[in-house]
Amino acid sequence: MSFKLSLPVLLFSALMSAGATGQVNDTVTTSYDVGGVQVIHRQLAANDIVAVNLYLLGGSRQLDARTAGVEAMLLRASEFGTARYLGREARLALARTGSRMYVSTEPDWTLFGFYGLRTEFDATWDLFADRVMQPALDSAGVEVVRRKMLRSARSQSNHPDAMVRLIADSVAFQGHAYQHDPEGTEATVRSITIEDLRAYQAAQMVTSRMLLVVVGNIPKQQLEAAITRTLAQLPKGQYVWSLPPVWRAEAGSVTVRDRVLPTNYILGYFAGPPANSEHYLPFRIATLLVGGFAAYEIRDNGLSYAAHSPFLERGASGGGIYVTTTEPDAAMKIFNRMIELLREQSVDRRALQSYYRGFATSYYSQNESNTGQADFLARHELLHGDWRLAGQYVQNLKRVQGYQISNAVREFVRNIRYVYIGNPDRVPRAEMTKRF
Repeated sequence: MSFKLSLPVLLFSALMSAGATGQVNDTVTTSYDVGGVQVIHRQLAANDIVAVNLYLLGGSRQLDARTAGVEAMLLRASEFGTARYLGREARLALARTGSRMYVSTEPDWTLFGFYGLRTEFDATWDLFADRVMQPALDSAGVEVVRRKMLRSARSQSNHPDAMVRLIADSVAFQGHAYQHDPEGTEATVRSITIEDLRAYQAAQMVTSRMLLVVVGNIPKQQLEAAITRTLAQLPKGQYVWSLPPVWRAEAGSVTVRDRVLPTNYILGYFAGPPANSEHYLPFRIATLLVGGFAAYEIRDNGLSYAAHSPFLERGASGGGIYVTTTEPDAAMKIFNRMIELLREQSVDRRALQSYYRGFATSYYSQNESNTGQADFLARHELLHGDWRLAGQYVQNLKRVQGYQISNAVREFVRNIRYVYIGNPDRVPRAEMTKRF
């Protein structure tokens, strides 16, 4: 979904300069409103690629136990025709531009976007906007999408890695808005009707749910004109974006699924702070350190090559413990020892430098493409409250102190909700229920 810039990523960092206060002056990005559509626009002349990301806000909070998957199905079905581009003409029109469109679901929003050549922007935009505003939703196209989504849902029960993530999500987020998978379940995907899609289209395609982020060499006047003649014609609606509530567990748990497998799969989630909290960055680093330290020792002892601590980058953040191993008790002992070590000892500042360099490398890697820059800006606007904070990301990471990381481990890395798939006789229940 990315197109590499023709110039080095350092060009991107050169576009920003930090003053004595540490504030970043981004001279190429602006934000404005067009007919009720919130826009973040970074005008770059480095190449001829334009990335357009439209974030439909709400994600799982838009759904319930019956409608999970409806927005994803709606947007994917629009590929098979709109009011202006009937049937296969929609796909032929896109092919003529050389652009690529994509749909991606997350717990906090659905992303619908495209990237393509600057010279094809208007033609691609008109098809893109028509898919948002006037999908045809013919039965044949909807059924193609339904079959694809059903295959994807069914495949999760056939792959232990996918299965452990699915069960861990259902256990960790029980009773929280995140409990509804925006991709849906087999049951919901099968039951959603064309009438459901049309009703959702009419009620939820409103400008108050939209954040549009555009990165590329497109003048503001041309972008405003495109929005004005299309998306700005939609109803405004009453939606107001906010971060979801935290999902902190009151106690840990162990859920076991008996499967005959060559190895055992363990995934446990713990809740983190809201994305706009001062504890967010220390928690993010703490999660990385728990997984990094544990994975090194687990590999060194020949217990597994697949061990880490996933970070859940969401409005209500979280972290996890993951390992697949034939020796689950030994592996879990190492994870717990690392948690205790980081709880009790402040990480030395010098020892953090390599991790800061790793984060900086990830930051520049994410911003190598126009689509990556668009997503980075959007995440800072939605999760942290201001897109301008994207330019301060590396500086803010470097300000995190060792004692803040230890505090984050003590505060958040506890009450872990584990899922175990494999041999039930090897469940390390004592280690998985250990209280910190």
